[in-house]
Amino acid sequence: MDRFALLLAAVACICIQSVAARDCYECTPKPGDDCSDSSTAVVKTCEGEDAYCRFVIQDIHYDVTYLRQCGIANKGIGKNGQFLHYYATAKDYLRVDVYQCQTDLCNAGVTLLASPFLLMVVLATALASRWM
Repeated sequence: MDRFALLLAAVACICIQSVAARDCYECTPKPGDDCSDSSTAVVKTCEGEDAYCRFVIQDIHYDVTYLRQCGIANKGIGKNGQFLHYYATAKDYLRVDVYQCQTDLCNAGVTLLASPFLLMVVLATALASRWM
């Protein structure tokens, strides 16, 4: 019975450890590599119960660089307690767009999704032009 309890405790520790970590791409801009392509990034295991991945686009006076990193603790949480998937800041000659996600290797880049409303408008316009 003692061996079974020890085995159960070991399995529980492994499961808890795997839940409390997230794999993210990590890349910091350096000369010759602005991190725009995730193929130059390394995979890092981000520790922490609230770990998440970040993809940052920085535009400093028309010089654009990219940053891929881990986010930890509640820094990805908005004022109402909801996780922020995107936010932007801007001041004078600086603009920063921050994309955050909560799945493994999700900070490879920005995925643009078509709006269902926009698709309906395009389809309606195409159909209307066909009838005229």
